[in-house]
Amino acid sequence: TLSMKRRQGLYVGSKARFGYMKDPKNKNKLIVDEEAAAIVRQVFQWTIDGMGNTMIARKLNEMRFPAPAEYRKLKKAGKKAVSDKNGWYPIAINRMLRSDIYIGVLTQGKTTTPNYKVKKIIHKAPEEMDRIEHALEPIISEEDFYLVQRILERDVRSAPGEEYVYPLCGFLYCGDCGGSMIRHVCYKNGKAYYY
Repeated sequence: TLSMKRRQGLYVGSKARFGYMKDPKNKNKLIVDEEAAAIVRQVFQWTIDGMGNTMIARKLNEMRFPAPAEYRKLKKAGKKAVSDKNGWYPIAINRMLRSDIYIGVLTQGKTTTPNYKVKKIIHKAPEEMDRIEHALEPIISEEDFYLVQRILERDVRSAPGEEYVYPLCGFLYCGDCGGSMIRHVCYKNGKAYYY
């Protein structure tokens, strides 16, 4: 029954992904949660502007916007979405940026079990998952989503104490070994040398 519902584009998960919420009229349908969706859009924009995952997580913690699990609890209790807990981590930001649910793709059935009696979890291959395009209202444009995916492939991070990534970071490679070129600083006689 769950598999049939997934193939029909109905949502069968217990919790909605951050940025969405379950429709009060239909528990198998996700609708945009505007308050959380604004944060998702901001995270994507900061990434496009050159900010790294660690800096984004730090900025969200400074804004005191609750992390997804905390946000869900506050929303359920009917409280304002402000938190004193530091719950945003770079891994959560990375997971958000890589999730195609934000362009309206509903992917379900990522795991299964041999049968209902056995608790062993089996991770399915991507081609075996139930994937429905345009099943949800998108929060992010496809253009911005795929731009962020290209940025993430560069494998960059902002330098210590810096908010943004250097413009050439992830683009320069050694002609001999093919390794990524990294900016270094050497201090000699009180003077900084960059190479």
